Amino acid sequence: MRDGGYKKIADFTQFIEAFPDEEACRAYLFSRRWPNGFACPRCGGRKHYYVSTRDLHECAYCRYQASVTAGTIMEKTHTPLKAWFWLIFLMANQKTGVSTIGAAKMVGITYKRAWFISHKIRAAMRDRDSHYKLIGLIELDESYFGAKKGGKRGRGAEGKRPVLVGVSLAEDRPVHAFMQVLERVNHLEISSGVRQTIELGSSVKTDGLGSYKKGLKGFDHEPIVLGVL
Repeated sequence: MRDGGYKKIADFTQFIEAFPDEEACRAYLFSRRWPNGFACPRCGGRKHYYVSTRDLHECAYCRYQASVTAGTIMEKTHTPLKAWFWLIFLMANQKTGVSTIGAAKMVGITYKRAWFISHKIRAAMRDRDSHYKLIGLIELDESYFGAKKGGKRGRGAEGKRPVLVGVSLAEDRPVHAFMQVLERVNHLEISSGVRQTIELGSSVKTDGLGSYKKGLKGFDHEPIVLGVL
């Protein structure tokens, strides 16, 4: 995590040190909302007063009161900002998922409140991911997920759904990934999937499946045909 004057945070211990209380959390949100100093959303005035009893910033010119949480998932919350910050950090960094019960105990809030906050955080993460596209060097492949059934395996297997999987690489290491369910593996489905998730002009490596050649027009496509032993 790096933002403005905040150093990169590598683990939960550093995170707690960076955001130990409500004041630190408010200061961070202030720096995100007004990186160049306060500017009134109504009149653009630069001078303001902090109304501590309501946790609002009041413009000295038009008296408009602005909140650092306005327009965020924390808007009008009655839960301490520290609890929000801690849950956001845990959910964003735990690849195996976070137990709501365990998280509630860790941050000191009720299970019901932790569940509500977690739901809003997941919705915000989904919204962010829907606007993000992979860029640069991408490795693309398809896989199959679903209930196990006997018979044919791999491409064309019955009872399983094909899923397109893409991974962006930097210095031969994975950076970001996406997965998208396909109706079937053909160039039309692949073309639709990659245009939603990969920036045009990116370099894409795939196997030698013909559907990739047709579906990746507009991309720097490198098919790798594997030999048969």
